[in-house]
Amino acid sequence: KAEERDGEWYMGRMPVDPAQGFKAKEIQLFSLQRPHMRAFHFAWSSFFVAFTCWFAFAPLMPVVRPALGMNLKQVFAVNIASVASTITTRFLVGPLCDKVGPKRC
Repeated sequence: KAEERDGEWYMGRMPVDPAQGFKAKEIQLFSLQRPHMRAFHFAWSSFFVAFTCWFAFAPLMPVVRPALGMNLKQVFAVNIASVASTITTRFLVGPLCDKVGPKRC
């Protein structure tokens, strides 16, 4: 996939160094063009979603519970739903990362 243009080697628009196994010369952080960057972005975004699902309600519970008029049983149900959503998200994002991420190219 690497090609030479004007004395420089490129994989797509990414400049690479053939002497170092066609590794990138620069990091294009906001690019989803290379499989490595797609894997990176899927990894941090899935971690962020899982972290948010897991820990979002716990610090807010003293404020949320009286505002919604929740009893203790409902609080436990919300915590269980939070953990269940994290598990579900991991099962969904993992295969998505495998399918769309590095194995695509």
